[in-house]
Amino acid sequence: MLHISTLRALLQVQGLTQADLARMCGISRQAVSLWFKADLEKGDGFIPIRTRSLWQLAKALNLSIDQLTKPLPLLDSDEFKKLEVSLLWDKLYPSGIAFLMALMQHQKPAMARLVQVLGLFQAAPIVGKRIWSEFDSYKRFIEPRQREAWESVWNLQKRLGLI
Repeated sequence: MLHISTLRALLQVQGLTQADLARMCGISRQAVSLWFKADLEKGDGFIPIRTRSLWQLAKALNLSIDQLTKPLPLLDSDEFKKLEVSLLWDKLYPSGIAFLMALMQHQKPAMARLVQVLGLFQAAPIVGKRIWSEFDSYKRFIEPRQREAWESVWNLQKRLGLI
């Protein structure tokens, strides 16, 4: 059984479509569509897939079968879902995965949102030193009142030579 959240995350991260998935597995697009429908009906996160298709998919994605059949621990946690709600309340990004990808690419709106929700100090371990060094370039995306507060923290850190 293939885990749907793992599959959806892989599709998003690698920019693949259901048609791409079908080609990788050597099956029809309709068969792949049925996988996603089966998840909607059952809702347990696991979708039925033939062993041959699972093997071909794992090979095409350069992953182990074990990696495809287990849920991603972070994505299926209640904590991640709560964080997703607080970070994506306005659909700035379509999903938590898309938001994480934007952070990995150091996109300014994503960095600003992370700081706006978590603050500079909590965002730093997630993004790294760039959260401080690039503050000037993404601060315009932060809500004005919060931006003012974080600017004073950033200026203090800068004066102390910590940035």
